[in-house]
Amino acid sequence: MRILLAEDDPILGDGLARALRRSGYAVDWVESGPAADAALAAHRYDLLILDLGLPPRPKRGCWNSPGRTTPSAPSSPSRWKCSAML
Repeated sequence: MRILLAEDDPILGDGLARALRRSGYAVDWVESGPAADAALAAHRYDLLILDLGLPPRPKRGCWNSPGRTTPSAPSSPSRWKCSAML
């Protein structure tokens, strides 16, 4: 399973990425909205873990509507089912 982790806090991002990798997941960690956009355009992900306060906000994926299905990047699955843990 390939995961995109979008988190700007270096301590939290590093800890999450390490834990996920130790569990056997392939993880790409980005620290900004534009970097998340670029990763979503370039790769197909099975899961997006998104910091809902990540500045500036990415344009792709399910950013503004937790719980709502929205179109995703062309190279990603055809639709994302979004959910948020606050």
